Amino acid sequence: MKAVINKQRDIAEMVGLLGHLFRITIQSGKETITLEEEMTHIRLYIQVQQMRFGDKIQYTENLAPNSDSIQIVHFSLQPLVENAIVHGLEPKLGHGILDVSSSISGKDLLIRIQDNGVGIDPEQVRHLRDHLEESSNTLTEEHIGLKNVHEQIRYYFGNKYGITIDSTFGKGTTVTVRIPALS
Repeated sequence: MKAVINKQRDIAEMVGLLGHLFRITIQSGKETITLEEEMTHIRLYIQVQQMRFGDKIQYTENLAPNSDSIQIVHFSLQPLVENAIVHGLEPKLGHGILDVSSSISGKDLLIRIQDNGVGIDPEQVRHLRDHLEESSNTLTEEHIGLKNVHEQIRYYFGNKYGITIDSTFGKGTTVTVRIPALS
């Protein structure tokens, strides 16, 4: 209210968006939700980031028809989108593009979080891929967001599912989530 009284509309709007994000996160209590519900959360998160960075971040979305009712692990995409912004787009000079898309491949849903940011060094990509596959304690490690999302997906849907990382240094990164296409 103080921001509104002081005519700081942008601060008031950001606080409102953050409050809405927190309510979604806290109130759900569900372990899985529909892709559409998760995308609502992502869109709010992107709005907050665009308020922070202005027109530096352009967001696009291309979801496969009928994919919005497919069940995914709650709060599984936000850490991946956050990584794309913080590690890919924020350090990039100039404008960046973040794209979230989905497609159906056989009986699986593929969700891609793609950025045209700074990319990841090939050695670090190899390290991240190895880290996803090894058994470990995430409480004492780096990259826990990626690891937690990967392990949650495997816990709910099985070991053939999870995330993969592809990146070209200087050009961007794509993180792909593979889950069963179950409504």
